[in-house]
Amino acid sequence: MEVLASEFLKWYFSDREELFILGWNIAQQLGSTGKAEVTVEELYDSCGYIPGHLVKGVEDCNGDFDPQDLKLINDLNL
Repeated sequence: MEVLASEFLKWYFSDREELFILGWNIAQQLGSTGKAEVTVEELYDSCGYIPGHLVKGVEDCNGDFDPQDLKLINDLNL
């Protein structure tokens, strides 16, 4: 079962608290090291759950999944 990175990011950042936490972490990194970096994989790995509607290959699932049980597919054009 898979999750697209683009869909994960849309869902993850739909929560304003997550945006605040990310901004705070970046500010802390900048203040201590002069640079900051975060990857989609790091955000995904630190996420406590993935809602079923993001999972490809699962029909009509309203439950949650453990991120470790899914494969993150990087569909971002970077």
